[in-house]
Amino acid sequence: MNKAIAYFFDDYRKQKNARLFKNLLYGFIIVKCVLWLLNFDILFGQHAFSLVYNEPIGFFKQFAFLIYLSKNSTLACGFICTVLLLSLYSLFDKRSYVLTDLIIYLLVLNLDIRIYTTTTAGESILVNLCFLSAWLRKDFNTGSGVYDKIKIVLHNVSYLALILQVCILYGFSALAKWYDADWLNGEVVYLTSKAQYYSRSFVINTVDSFHFLTVIITYVVLLYQSLFPFLIWVKGIKRYFLHFGVVMHLYIAFVMGLFFFGWIMVITYVLFYDFKEDNG
Repeated sequence: MNKAIAYFFDDYRKQKNARLFKNLLYGFIIVKCVLWLLNFDILFGQHAFSLVYNEPIGFFKQFAFLIYLSKNSTLACGFICTVLLLSLYSLFDKRSYVLTDLIIYLLVLNLDIRIYTTTTAGESILVNLCFLSAWLRKDFNTGSGVYDKIKIVLHNVSYLALILQVCILYGFSALAKWYDADWLNGEVVYLTSKAQYYSRSFVINTVDSFHFLTVIITYVVLLYQSLFPFLIWVKGIKRYFLHFGVVMHLYIAFVMGLFFFGWIMVITYVLFYDFKEDNG
């Protein structure tokens, strides 16, 4: 019990991991903002293909739907530019500001909901990470005051929540896959590799020659996701386990075409690495 209390109250944990993770997340958001602006008309403009419904959503939920019901594309542009500027500032600033991060979270949430028909799991994960990482610090000045202790506790709880978020994500994802016939038959990687809207043309044209290999990859991925919440805590194999995951998600990003999902998962792996120069 005393060790648990000391873990949360004594010092900022995983300092280098937290700083690197936040900077990578800001960079990811900046890329998203640039792409939103480049594709603004089709995503947010008059010709946007996202569906919009005029239905009552309740008082509290409306703060996540500020641009969902709006036909004014200028508001969406303002949200994107605000997120872009705040993310750029936060990326190069050595300090952390919870309010700034919460504003980024709220605006990204609104943008994600507005174009939800165009998004993948990567955008949903991004929203969750924006909220949970808002409490992480990039500056680690320690003091004896109550406010200093609160910052330490919030940082450590946030870091633990982020790690658990990834473990839960893999756990539920694996659980769903065990009830899917295509996963149990070993056909998922083959079928997704043949999908016209995602996979690269060279994969679609050559995957038939490697069908047996796709079956093996399917079962390996299923096993990996099932074991991740448990084996990620085993120090002896964690590094190799993470390296395999990075390769897997880069394959998803560049070969399967789910670019943002693949990269956002790679970014979360920073949370699990053990840096020698880390104080946590």
